[in-house]
Amino acid sequence: MNRLNKLFFYMPVFLLLFMWIPLYAQSEGVSVVTAKVEEQNQKYSIDIKYPQIQNDSSPGVTAFNKAIKKDMDDFVSEFRDDIAKNEIDADRPWSIYMVFEIKYCENGIISVLFDGGYFNGGAHPAPIVYTKNYDLQRGKELTPDDLFKKDADWLAVLSRYCIPELNKEEGSDDSWIKEGAGPKIDNYGNLYFSSQGLVVVFPPYQVAPYARGTVEIIVPFNKITDVINPQGPLTKIK
Repeated sequence: MNRLNKLFFYMPVFLLLFMWIPLYAQSEGVSVVTAKVEEQNQKYSIDIKYPQIQNDSSPGVTAFNKAIKKDMDDFVSEFRDDIAKNEIDADRPWSIYMVFEIKYCENGIISVLFDGGYFNGGAHPAPIVYTKNYDLQRGKELTPDDLFKKDADWLAVLSRYCIPELNKEEGSDDSWIKEGAGPKIDNYGNLYFSSQGLVVVFPPYQVAPYARGTVEIIVPFNKITDVINPQGPLTKIK
């Protein structure tokens, strides 16, 4: 679903709520609330949860909060747009939902995994799975250019590790895996940090059938040492 953000219209049961949850790394003095967008009637429902760091007005944290909120606002706006343009069967109400998990929060870096879905009457919801890695000190979303050496063939390195790991799963489809985990930028757009290594996230359908769900492969740091940017954030973790 594209983030079009073209049409806004009034929703009478819109709610924006906050509740406390603990953050992964309390030692960094960072706390987060879960912001919610909840809405429901006979034809559709919205259930969006996303993180917002509080009690910190530094530019980096403010930038993170704004970026995450914009993502969610765009999802909701597009869903509303689709609702406005379609006749919805009350027996098969549409829905959009999102949850998140803080995967890493140390050394001024936060990694978030978002997992959701968009149902518009099909066999099952279309998955919405993506990651957000942010440098809270610089107020910058981290991209592969920050993580890896310039001109390093990091895609090939990740692919060579991930494909054999994915093929270990019983019933795996080698051709499907080679297509979904080959050394292409679109295949490695979802990464997050962990103390064990760099985690590659493959959404449903990318390397296996929908029923298998989201697949995650931890790539140990010693497997990517040669391509890591020596001035980048991964050097703070490994």
